[in-house]
Amino acid sequence: EGKRYSALVLTAGVPLAPVRSALRNLGLTLAALSAGVWLLAALAARRLCRRALAPLTHMAEAARAYIGGRFRPDVYGRDLTEAYELALRFGSERSRREGGGQS
Repeated sequence: EGKRYSALVLTAGVPLAPVRSALRNLGLTLAALSAGVWLLAALAARRLCRRALAPLTHMAEAARAYIGGRFRPDVYGRDLTEAYELALRFGSERSRREGGGQS
């Protein structure tokens, strides 16, 4: 009579080199994609911030020129209504102070 077993155990071996290689490639691909997305996000954020701060930068340049005595309202802020009005007010205040004297 043959031997009977209550359970049959099969052992199969698969080489791990292809699996490790696939995981390594996947990790490198994900790292490269992540770095690319972060770089694009940083460049987009820089561009948006520079664009949003352009009027303030323009006004700061006008203020620096005013302090240095090189202020010309016709040059600064012509494309921006608020900055142009501010430039005219700076110019009129300066001429008032220079013409009428300070009290």
